[in-house]
Amino acid sequence: MPITCQLSSASRSRPALSRIVGGGGALRQRPLTIVSVLRSKDLTRLLDLVHAVNEAPDGDYLRVALAGAARLIPAETVSYNEMVTAAEERNVVEPEHPNWAVLHSAYLAHVAQHPLHEVLSTGRLAVGEPVAVSDLVGGRAFRASAIYREYFQHRDVEDQLVVLVAARSFGTQLIAFNRSRRGFGTRDRAAAAALVPHLRQAIRHRRRLARLHAVAALVGRVEVPDPAWDSLTPREREVIDILASGATDGRIGRVLGISGRTVGKHLEHIYRKLEVPGRSAVAGLARRRAG
Repeated sequence: MPITCQLSSASRSRPALSRIVGGGGALRQRPLTIVSVLRSKDLTRLLDLVHAVNEAPDGDYLRVALAGAARLIPAETVSYNEMVTAAEERNVVEPEHPNWAVLHSAYLAHVAQHPLHEVLSTGRLAVGEPVAVSDLVGGRAFRASAIYREYFQHRDVEDQLVVLVAARSFGTQLIAFNRSRRGFGTRDRAAAAALVPHLRQAIRHRRRLARLHAVAALVGRVEVPDPAWDSLTPREREVIDILASGATDGRIGRVLGISGRTVGKHLEHIYRKLEVPGRSAVAGLARRRAG
């Protein structure tokens, strides 16, 4: 459900879960308390979901999260939707729909008719506050809309619960739970709200890791300047190359055609320049730079 959202600073800090009801006018909100609504088995499922997401490979963690979300809040399909830029969006649907590309094109053609479009695009929904299609429009009116006939009907969707994970001009993230029957109860909404901070943290964590891996890969390809190593003379580097193979001072001297005394002097200079205690440290440093 790729809808660009706005969010006021006041709504970012709103702590209560609210149920949004009514349609066509101002939204009325009834506060709900998450802890008092969720049952022990709901919290266990939430913990299992968090554990599974943390253990999932980087390329699969969103699908694992959506599959777990569908067990927490029963739904035929669950999707993660993100506006990356004005022209780019990311959608992950679980389970995958075989005709998703065609249906998604139909969705985009009629997105302005989505009952939640105005609520989301005008910033009237806070992060973590679920709202359903059935909160805003009756079943007959929904089924009469073009977006239902061209999109939702083909996915056997009669109701949709949406909750914002993050809201920015670009980078807006939300989860949509799709059901073949109308109605999402108080427990469903509380569970969806409880899921949001964990999913947001998982997304941030994976993206930080991806950036760190990218930097590490870049550093591995680029030779980082080392002033101490650069201060070595060509002869001193030759001594280090032979030393790293396990050669003795005598062997180094024979290979380079110099005396053992001269080899010792070179090593003294090498230890001082590299600030290392002895030949083993020099050999280890040389192997790390080569590898």
